[in-house]
Amino acid sequence: MRALRASLLPFAVTLLGPAAWAVPTLTIFGKVPATPPVPRMSVATQQNCLGPGAKLIAGKCVDTAFVWTQLATATSTFFSPQTFNTTAPTNQTFTSTFNAAVKAQPSLNGWTLVNGGALDLTINIDSFSATQVNNQYGGMKISAIVSKYDPKNQTELAQGIIAPEASQLIWTQALYINWQPSAPANGAPMPAKPANTLDDYTFNTGGSGKPVPGVMGPFGVPPKQIPATAKNAPYSTVAPNVPPQTVAYADPIYPFQGPRKNGINSFSDSPFNAYQIPASFRAITLLSVVNTQTKTLTVFNDGINYGFDLEPIIAGAPEPSFTFLSCVVIFGILIAHRTRRKP
Repeated sequence: MRALRASLLPFAVTLLGPAAWAVPTLTIFGKVPATPPVPRMSVATQQNCLGPGAKLIAGKCVDTAFVWTQLATATSTFFSPQTFNTTAPTNQTFTSTFNAAVKAQPSLNGWTLVNGGALDLTINIDSFSATQVNNQYGGMKISAIVSKYDPKNQTELAQGIIAPEASQLIWTQALYINWQPSAPANGAPMPAKPANTLDDYTFNTGGSGKPVPGVMGPFGVPPKQIPATAKNAPYSTVAPNVPPQTVAYADPIYPFQGPRKNGINSFSDSPFNAYQIPASFRAITLLSVVNTQTKTLTVFNDGINYGFDLEPIIAGAPEPSFTFLSCVVIFGILIAHRTRRKP
């Protein structure tokens, strides 16, 4: 995990909010309203893209990142199957992804998922952009904070669900991507069968759930266990990962919980991978709460649906077409990010 110095870019675009619920909203700061909700995109290009051994694979590469301006829910499907490289997502959701992960990962034995309904709050995406790491890797950065949350004023919760305190809200992320981390981390991966799983400690250690030998940072050491839920309490309070804290949280939650804003852990991610795959990444990230006594993850229908695609452009070939989307380049205020380990 590393911090990136804050920088102010020219402007931010876009907004927002679904008609599905009257109260919760997703806001992407900016000037242009999106009615009805549409994707917002950020596009970056890289000249002279390289593969293994610094071999030239294309004269130009396009990195397209996007976020859907409608709140993600536990039953939202992964966005933009039309542009996904290799086998596209079809009807996978956060719920189906969680169920698949439980079957595949011993660390999730006994865990169950509950849909907690919707929270009355606002999710603000304060940073979003396609990023060029270098001539070999591209990806994106995204960060978000939560505001306008009052646990005493919640009317959209599912029956029997207790409104969490602000300090109990966390982020949990489901993935559909066309690469998988390998252990140890020794360069770009080969094209892989798409991985449909949780973005947790086990996934980021190549499926082992154990520290990766030779890797510096949070995936080179054992995970930090989720704080135990107090007796008779509904949920655990999960502290943010803030410097000098460099330990990733254990399954099933997203390993990195950002610094608290408005009393709630913030979210950030900066996935990236290689042009020679070419890489595709999809994520559905939901506000959640966790109970370690009952092994219950309760997710709320308040989240973010986002991703990116890389595309090498061979000399003489037509430029990529994204006519299925309304394309606008998004800039934002970058505050901090998590660097995903190179598989």
